[in-house]
Amino acid sequence: RMPSPHVRIMKKRCVHCHMAKEAPETIAKHGGHTFKADFSTCNQCHEDMDKKLKKYRSEIERKMQAVKTILDQADNREDENYKQAKLNYDMVKGDGGYGLHNVTYASALLDYSLSLEKKLIHNR
Repeated sequence: RMPSPHVRIMKKRCVHCHMAKEAPETIAKHGGHTFKADFSTCNQCHEDMDKKLKKYRSEIERKMQAVKTILDQADNREDENYKQAKLNYDMVKGDGGYGLHNVTYASALLDYSLSLEKKLIHNR
């Protein structure tokens, strides 16, 4: 229920960032499909994206580490709260982009997992 606003704006979807123009030597080596994100496209709509991207990544990394610490210390890994927190963590980690595909959603998932700390670690 928290779609990225980019879904409506970027009609080419993934291609906008992940199929950016490559240097001729890269195209020859990889076929022009490296899928590395090119954040220069962000500058078309956003200002100071280099700074924002670092901030987003730092926030997501910090939250991921905090959730991982909670998961590692959890009393009962069969508990439904643990499973929810782990699923959220795995979804953000599995994204591979540190939540940048949808920062708001990734952050909300991790925040919810962090809110479960007292239910997961009873001796706190």
